[in-house]
Amino acid sequence: METPLKTLIDRFRAKPEWQHPDPAVRAEAVLRLHAHERETLLALLRDDPDARVRRAAVKKLHEVPLLAERAREDADEGVREEADSQLSSLAIHGQDAARAEAAVASMREARHLAETTPPAFPPSPTSTTRRSSSPSR
Repeated sequence: METPLKTLIDRFRAKPEWQHPDPAVRAEAVLRLHAHERETLLALLRDDPDARVRRAAVKKLHEVPLLAERAREDADEGVREEADSQLSSLAIHGQDAARAEAAVASMREARHLAETTPPAFPPSPTSTTRRSSSPSR
């Protein structure tokens, strides 16, 4: 029979959800981890056997060297892609110029680099509203 005391004791004995056998549960738990749980995030990022969990850890970390490492070395293309996407986001939205430059230098995908680069010749306001004066055929 379940008693409130037994339930409470079991709750304290239970492992954290990021150690759950189901990778979907672990991935959700990773997204709820706080920044002060960095060592746990790093361990999951590098060592979890499931790519969903590693992808979730990539989303939580904002350190260029770690993201660059995952973009280069992770066995799963989805994790590498997420790391590149995070690097792109840091380059575009980062407040620290040195960190943004490091993020750009670490990117491995040209399409992510293209997202961070402004167009060489931005359209002028008149070129988008001007209509061709040549007759239609």
